[in-house]
Amino acid sequence: MDPKYMASLLDALRGKEPFAQVTLIEITGSAPQETGARMMVRSDGSIEGTVGGGAVEFRLIKEAVEVLQDGKPRLLAIDLSKDVGMCCGGAVRAFVEPVQLATPLVIFGCGHVCRALAPVVVRLGFALTVVDDRPEWADAKAFPDGTQVVCDSLAAYCHKVESVERSFILVMTRSHSFDFQILHHFVDKNAAYLGIMASKSKALRFRTDLETEAGIASELLDRVAMPVGIKIGSRTPEEIAVSIAAQLVQERRQLTGPKEGA
Repeated sequence: MDPKYMASLLDALRGKEPFAQVTLIEITGSAPQETGARMMVRSDGSIEGTVGGGAVEFRLIKEAVEVLQDGKPRLLAIDLSKDVGMCCGGAVRAFVEPVQLATPLVIFGCGHVCRALAPVVVRLGFALTVVDDRPEWADAKAFPDGTQVVCDSLAAYCHKVESVERSFILVMTRSHSFDFQILHHFVDKNAAYLGIMASKSKALRFRTDLETEAGIASELLDRVAMPVGIKIGSRTPEEIAVSIAAQLVQERRQLTGPKEGA
């Protein structure tokens, strides 16, 4: 693989936006590129790399943007003369696949449940950030490699979360007041998922306060997982972590598919 393309691919994988990759898997006759040529296509149609330029590349960029929209890979056979009007006379087969980046998961509060949950969600492929204002709890040694551990004001960090619409947000701080502030901040930000660790009475109080005092629409509150997690009778931090992880997977599957399976 071309080193320049590899560098671009690695940069894209570290980024926050999904992209599609186009790979020429078979060449018949004359064509402007060789088997194995690759091109990365962003949702706006901008590219890195090339699969030959001209009409065939234009066609494959269009296909790649559509793949990003529907999430389904495509295997395409293109006759360069008949299908795209090129005079090469050859044909190509190309595989176009969406590259979905890890779902960002931000957990506010680095307490016992967070520490039990962290290794599970990292293995499940979430890009994890944990936030706490207490240095002794925002301790990188307590979390798996690759976790972004942030020691900052919880209220301040709410405004630093990027790509909220792609992000899963979990709130489990040491304080009802902090939980409420964070919930209030994100409830109308259209996060991909918003969950609050709470008892039934706490959840009811939060909902009532947000509806009556803050004027938050009930439809927005209906989207909040509160209390968070699937009901499995969990009690210990490890059991609660399992119930939350299961719900996170369920929600991610509903967003990205497929929906079959247990």
